[in-house]
Amino acid sequence: CVLTLSSCNEDFAGTGEIGFSCTTDESASLKTSLSGVNVLWNESDRIKVAYKSASDLQVLRELAPSSITEGGAVAQFHGGVTDASNSTKFFAVYPSSALSSFDYDTAEGTLSFPSVQTAANASFGQDANVTTAVADYNGGEAELKFKNMGAIVSFTLNSSVSVSSVELKSSTALAGDVKFIISETGISSIVSIENGSKSVKLEGTFENGGKYYFAVLPGKYDFFELAFLNA
Repeated sequence: CVLTLSSCNEDFAGTGEIGFSCTTDESASLKTSLSGVNVLWNESDRIKVAYKSASDLQVLRELAPSSITEGGAVAQFHGGVTDASNSTKFFAVYPSSALSSFDYDTAEGTLSFPSVQTAANASFGQDANVTTAVADYNGGEAELKFKNMGAIVSFTLNSSVSVSSVELKSSTALAGDVKFIISETGISSIVSIENGSKSVKLEGTFENGGKYYFAVLPGKYDFFELAFLNA
């Protein structure tokens, strides 16, 4: 196999009435894109948005797509965000399932990087790649630009042997529960890691010649080891 590592900072953007229209970039061609990695919106995607209501209460709301267009490149998200203060900020996390708590006033929260992910040739498994965003809201439209929070490890499978799972191992935590903070520019920093796992497993269907991706915690690693389990 060929093993490569890269961090990434691809954007997708949203505007809304206060629904949110999520795309990736100026061409609105993909949800996320990294060196040929294509991940499109689908009906089961969810995001969470934190904001202050007009009565100055913190609200954390899950939004689901109401429509998906351009072959999955663009999704309209709605979920009853009708009570936002005109002077609030919107903090957003994708996927919704990753986020367990968030404090609007400190812009700090807790989320999980999954230790088991689904194999997808030339792509990520759904909900594997954690992204965050922040946007000022002054009435009218709101725009969210999501940034990848983690790092990406990829490998190319060159084997005729049937593979059922691949496990990535390293010297420090690749996945786990993290406390994080979002800056005003939407870039997230990890404050601490709990229940860290030094391995991440891809499960599913693997094709000979396929390129596969792990979404992992950012950090410095002394080594990587790949373990392949055949069928």
